[in-house]
Amino acid sequence: STTIAAYGLLSNSTAIVIGAMLVAPLMGPIFGVALSLASGDRSLLRWSLVAEAAGVLISVVVALIIGSLPLRADFGVEIISRTNPTIYDIVVAVAAGIAGSYAMTNSRVSPALPGVAISTSLVPPLATCGLCLSAGKFEDALGAFLLFTANFLAIELSSAAIFILFGVAHFSIPQKGTLREFGRRFALSIVALIGVSIFLTGSLVTAIESNRFAKAVKTELSTQLRTILGAQLSSVTVGGHGDRMGVVAVVLTPHDIEP
Repeated sequence: STTIAAYGLLSNSTAIVIGAMLVAPLMGPIFGVALSLASGDRSLLRWSLVAEAAGVLISVVVALIIGSLPLRADFGVEIISRTNPTIYDIVVAVAAGIAGSYAMTNSRVSPALPGVAISTSLVPPLATCGLCLSAGKFEDALGAFLLFTANFLAIELSSAAIFILFGVAHFSIPQKGTLREFGRRFALSIVALIGVSIFLTGSLVTAIESNRFAKAVKTELSTQLRTILGAQLSSVTVGGHGDRMGVVAVVLTPHDIEP
């Protein structure tokens, strides 16, 4: 799955990346974590976490090796899109966790599991993380791993809720010491998901503000260029670093333009 994902990312092929999602084995251990937390099965929790951690490590290492091979292609949109997660990714993961866990509890809808696997990005962000590490892009690697972490937490908690709701896991709060047992099992995951959600919401707000600023710059440049006969704005790239903002504009013009 990681090999498929890595080369799909490098070739910038959405179809290949989808194929990697379809055969990825990381969804099962997440459901195992959810079921173990809902039922209090510590043995299942331990083995599910071991399986998931092993899968994560293998995925990152394999992608790191692939990225270190010669003739590596430049990073395209398939990779870049997985280094800047937003709160939207958590919403998708929650929905996928609900659908996947319900499909496991109801044999009539079990064929929906492949669709759930495709909808959530588990191996591709790990492959992105390894590829970015091989290129020395540590900040992008962290962003990709954050995407996987957000998906993991969202799927885990939503799946646990479905397992309890449909009676797959018998979680009876009064018999387990009121809310103390619930907090002991789920507090860490809930706090972690809230923290990640806050961070990703901030990232989304920043991205929206950047897009608005870029549109404003493009509009202003187009307005100013109308005063020059035959001039036409071709493309605009806006980037920032700290308090500094850079704008690169490509203009098609038959005349020289003064600074």
